[in-house]
Amino acid sequence: MVRPYPIELEETLPLPDGSTLQIRPVRPEDAPAFIAGFARLSREDVRMRFMHIVKELTDAEAARLTQIDYDQEMALVALRQRPNEVPEGCGVARIISEPNRERAEFAIILLQEATGMGLSSLLLRRLIDYARDQGLQEIYGEILRENEPMLELCRAMGFILRVCPEDAGVMIATLALTSHP
Repeated sequence: MVRPYPIELEETLPLPDGSTLQIRPVRPEDAPAFIAGFARLSREDVRMRFMHIVKELTDAEAARLTQIDYDQEMALVALRQRPNEVPEGCGVARIISEPNRERAEFAIILLQEATGMGLSSLLLRRLIDYARDQGLQEIYGEILRENEPMLELCRAMGFILRVCPEDAGVMIATLALTSHP
């Protein structure tokens, strides 16, 4: 059975500048915005998220990232709405469960103009809460060692960091979900 779109995860938050931030699960119709947003990322942003250079997001890749099996993964998109303007995507956070549904890998990417306002921590908290509600035991992420802002966020949120055994340039951030912080 396919799990329906989880409307209960939608929320709208006011921002200090008078704009609003909508956080909601990704939907298939987000694919064109994913392609446009990807084109706005710097090479360095792409490398930090994907750990290698990806030149463009193809239609097929955008479809894969936006056609979510809500039973195995969750992706939240953050949309900023300024007064009298159309909402603009500014970040995506995702978890993908392992087949045994005990662990899930997380990833977050923000457009440069959306950094520095606490959006990564907000999205990561939403993923942690969602994973906990789904009965997952832990979430983890692979983070490039030089991605200090993400490593610092993980430290601040209680993740345990260790060097990846296969690649010393990558850190593994792990958070146990069995007990509430």
